Amino acid sequence: MTSSAGRGCSPGCGTVWLVFFSSLVIPWFIARSGAVGAAVITFGVLLLSCFVLGYHIPAGVRSFQFCIHTRKFPTGPEGAESNNEMPGSKVVEHLKHLLQGKIDRADESIQEDWGWGFYCEKDKCRIWVGASFAIAMDGVQPDPAEWVISTTHERMWWISQWLRSFRGLRVARELHHFLLAAFKKDTEVEIAWAEDSDLPPGNSPV
Repeated sequence: MTSSAGRGCSPGCGTVWLVFFSSLVIPWFIARSGAVGAAVITFGVLLLSCFVLGYHIPAGVRSFQFCIHTRKFPTGPEGAESNNEMPGSKVVEHLKHLLQGKIDRADESIQEDWGWGFYCEKDKCRIWVGASFAIAMDGVQPDPAEWVISTTHERMWWISQWLRSFRGLRVARELHHFLLAAFKKDTEVEIAWAEDSDLPPGNSPV
């Protein structure tokens, strides 16, 4: 699957800009009629709507992923029961090691109910780097184990990150390609599929 990230604004992005300019123009006309209070409320509602739409209608795909098969990392239960004792801390440690010199800083690793990850920063963009452990539906784990590595520009509700949407996409994609290239060189790792790669389309996720 080829991502559209960094290649321009998705159709829904125009809606975001329309609401943004409306948040400036419509309150101005209301204020001119003397209803200053209504103008302020209208401005607030439209501006909030702008950020909500901006989060749910991304300017392209915000997350990039690839899948590896490897026996390089332990798969035994670890961490908190509340997170299903999911493995992945060693994968994340390895990702941090690979990214040394490529990012400005990395936060402490976090366990989720699907694996592990950490926030990092590059060019003032907040990027989530995650390692998801694949759980077999039939209870029989694949051998070698399967991991999905992802890099995502996390905008959430930070205005500063929302304003860096396009830069964040470029950074997330850059880190994605760097990690993918590093794992391709690792003889203990097999790339199962990857986005924005030279793998045949048949090996890409739907």
